[in-house]
Amino acid sequence: MRLVLLRLVLLCSVAWLACSAGEVDLNETENGRLVGNVTVTGEPQCPDCTIALEEVAVLGDSSDDASVREDAMVWGCMVGQLSTGEFVMSGAIGGGSLFVYGDGGGVRRTIGRQGAGPGEFGRRMRMVVGEGDTIHVVDDSHLRVQTFTSSGEYVRSFRIPGIPGSFALLAGGNFMLHRKLTGQGDDDGYLFYMVDPAGEVLARFGKPTRELIEKDQWLASPSNNGGFWTASMWKYEFIHRTLVDSIDLTVTRDVSWFPPDGKWDDEMYVTVPPPANLVHMWEDDLGRLWTYTAIPDEEWELASEQRQGMPEWATNTFDIMIEVIDLREGRLIAQHRHDRWVGPVCGSNLMYTVVRAESGDTRVHVFRPTLMGTLD
Repeated sequence: MRLVLLRLVLLCSVAWLACSAGEVDLNETENGRLVGNVTVTGEPQCPDCTIALEEVAVLGDSSDDASVREDAMVWGCMVGQLSTGEFVMSGAIGGGSLFVYGDGGGVRRTIGRQGAGPGEFGRRMRMVVGEGDTIHVVDDSHLRVQTFTSSGEYVRSFRIPGIPGSFALLAGGNFMLHRKLTGQGDDDGYLFYMVDPAGEVLARFGKPTRELIEKDQWLASPSNNGGFWTASMWKYEFIHRTLVDSIDLTVTRDVSWFPPDGKWDDEMYVTVPPPANLVHMWEDDLGRLWTYTAIPDEEWELASEQRQGMPEWATNTFDIMIEVIDLREGRLIAQHRHDRWVGPVCGSNLMYTVVRAESGDTRVHVFRPTLMGTLD
């Protein structure tokens, strides 16, 4: 269990940023976006800017047919939002169906059922909402991606090469899949696959960078110019590509609470906290990169005996540091430390957590981070 969760949650010490300016080695593109190598250091350059977390929904009701799995926020991408304002959730206990929630947080309808055929799901699924409210479901149990309309009509499916550590829906409907390598002779050695909507492999790229390749875990996210971002979960560095074989921007964040080595320690979760761990990245329409990093709760040592992945453990063991980086000027705009673990909503800045209600049942709380204040 410990090794499974290490890929998602982990951290180091908790110091605030030192004050200095960012270091930049770059040129500007025609639209003003930076290219090259950018190192962002120091405190936020907008003293009046803050990041506010607005709770936009609470999903789950005592009358629902199924409860939310308690570790849904640890796995991430089990929540999505439709243009109607409805929320879709794939983290029901036992799997088998998507639940669509209305304004009051109760289930309006379900999509799919338990099984291995078209329109059927296994026990654990993750998802992302695409253009036109299409719902793309990554079924880890059956190693495939299925696409549905918002009303639940089955559209198509394709097989995937192993359980993806992360995935992203790109412009044009292509998928970026990060495959976790095992070193057992069944891998071709590539970290990323780009596939079209029918599952045809368009490109493979990326080689392991860590000695223990099974821990070489990465994130993927679309960018707003048609390209995409990748980042190792163990390094505060973001790589942007417009083309698979060409890196046009690398953004490195230099902070003391995210050591660059990402070293492992046998005493993690026992006597020492785990290393820093990137959880999510998202680029907004204004050319700002939002980053989400898990860091140890200040009372970490008090949570060491709690069951890993459960709501109380996630609350008492981890915080999430949210930062906003200006990609046009290579500077940090704002940061906010949230006092509990949250899961990302794929392709969005939304985030969610699982909370145990007074009844003992679980609820999903969905938040929207918003940048407040006036930039210089």
